[in-house]
Amino acid sequence: MALVHGKTLASSSDDSTVILWDVDVESGVRRVCHIANRNVSPEEWQRYLPDTPFHKTCPDVPQGVQRAKDICKLEWRLTLRLARRRLHATVSMHV
Repeated sequence: MALVHGKTLASSSDDSTVILWDVDVESGVRRVCHIANRNVSPEEWQRYLPDTPFHKTCPDVPQGVQRAKDICKLEWRLTLRLARRRLHATVSMHV
């Protein structure tokens, strides 16, 4: 795995496939807002981000969801955690 320009993570697999992961938070926020086309509801906010003050997440979308950045950060953390596990499993298989 390698971080390219601070915004792209490159990973490879046993079959020599290389995957480029966009890890730029702002890019992720735009993507999440575009796909969801709504803001996080107060109920969703309370469930997933209870310690963060509620606020609008997608400025160009009507009120409903707040702080897509926080949700995106959680998504990237999970994605990176999965990538690390895969890398660890791959390294363990070759040792």
